[in-house]
Amino acid sequence: MSTKRNHTKKSSSTPLQPPMPPKAPKAKKVWPGWISYLLLFIGIFVFSTFIYGDVFIRAAQDNFIVNDSQIMAHLTGKEWGNLFLFSRWIFLCFNNVILGGLFLSITLTCATFLLENALRLRNGLNCILSLIPFAILTWMVSKGTSLYYKNEPSLIVLIPLI
Repeated sequence: MSTKRNHTKKSSSTPLQPPMPPKAPKAKKVWPGWISYLLLFIGIFVFSTFIYGDVFIRAAQDNFIVNDSQIMAHLTGKEWGNLFLFSRWIFLCFNNVILGGLFLSITLTCATFLLENALRLRNGLNCILSLIPFAILTWMVSKGTSLYYKNEPSLIVLIPLI
């Protein structure tokens, strides 16, 4: 006995169901953006306060600044001299290790934040700009005591501000 199979489709009386939406992939756990800035701030603060703070204090002690314009004419007479003078006033905060470390940490962290937002980098690439503060600190360490003996001492403040 042979059975014949009918290959014709039977019409169903039920209406067509709408297609099911595809399953969304599970989202990866992503760190909130502010945590990277907090870690950057803490890293710079620890370095500039506890590790390299003595060099900054020594540079601040050698920082010569007075209110008399005739005495400071050697500095204001240079190109960008008023900017150097202003930076020397700000550099006085480095006489206190904690205050100097806070200033440098806030300055470098804010510079990184502003640069990342100005360039609008994707989440994977924004960590690259966090290397800029460490490059500045590496430059300061590589200069050693020449950072304030052979150069303008206000560069310690001026470079992060730029």
